[in-house]
Amino acid sequence: SSAYHDVARISPRPILLIHGWEDQAVPVCEAEKLFSTARDPVMLWKVPGAGHGESLGSNPADYSRVISKTLRSVRLGLPPFQWAGRPDRKVRVPLHLN
Repeated sequence: SSAYHDVARISPRPILLIHGWEDQAVPVCEAEKLFSTARDPVMLWKVPGAGHGESLGSNPADYSRVISKTLRSVRLGLPPFQWAGRPDRKVRVPLHLN
């Protein structure tokens, strides 16, 4: 089965997609397709300046913040992406995180 088929079946479990803007191996449009196919709750964070597999290394502070806030929300039983300001629907994380 394809990733597009599988991602739609994961709901209602939260999906956090992290993709580098500069990824040459897997184009950003592929992450957008996965995001569009997934059911809520889902969040897509496109990491500025990151290539394939470089999201953590290119932006470690924001990477840690996104993972920590998402896991904390899930652990507390809150909407998983409430911290990003849109708890009830698909979320595209802004380039500058708070």
